[in-house]
Amino acid sequence: ARAEQDLAVLAKPGSEEETILFAAIKAKLATDPSWYSTRLAQIKGVTEETTTGVHRLYQMHARGELKFPAINVNDSVTKSKIDNLYGCRESLVDGIKRATDVMIAGKIAVVCGYG
Repeated sequence: ARAEQDLAVLAKPGSEEETILFAAIKAKLATDPSWYSTRLAQIKGVTEETTTGVHRLYQMHARGELKFPAINVNDSVTKSKIDNLYGCRESLVDGIKRATDVMIAGKIAVVCGYG
């Protein structure tokens, strides 16, 4: 919705992905200048389950930029006690396997201080 007021926010894409995304946003605004603000007005609320996302929502709220209610799922008991414990542990091992191209089957690995 910010781009509806000032297309300059789309002037300097930082990656190939942003170049494509910004072009799509500009094309949509060219055909319907209020498309994003119309959609924004229809949002009833959101949930966020990442630490980074929650911090950004808190920052938006502090600046008065958060336009709808947001639920912080990241700090819920079930998320922090179950998903962060088991999900992070498993994703770390999977990431190591993919990055090193080494099979872990039959090996002993210890994961500590993560998540």
